Amino acid sequence: MKFFSLFSVLTILVLLIYFFGFSGNTILKASQPDTVTYDTRYELRIKEGLRKIQFFDFRRFSEVMVSRQGNDFAYGHGIDIDIDILGSEILKTKIEWLKSGINLKFDSGHVLFIPKKSFEGGR
Repeated sequence: MKFFSLFSVLTILVLLIYFFGFSGNTILKASQPDTVTYDTRYELRIKEGLRKIQFFDFRRFSEVMVSRQGNDFAYGHGIDIDIDILGSEILKTKIEWLKSGINLKFDSGHVLFIPKKSFEGGR
């Protein structure tokens, strides 16, 4: 009986980690080019995030994070994106650093613009 209880607890724990676990793995990283100037140098990362259950739909969300260059990305401007919509094509994302902000063009046709006022100053 004790084995069954321990097995049940471990199974539930593994399932919780799978469905709600945060890997934090960096999927894509880009640094601000020298041709564009902001108040300081910035980097952009797309990090694998949590699974969110919505009506038995176990999508994996990830975070686009813009942070000062050299920062450990613990602080910056973050935006959640639905990684399952983008899938493995996220590696083909085109990142344009503009004077007005950062433009991400995903292979799926989705476009995300992050205005510089949203991340300048470390927000």
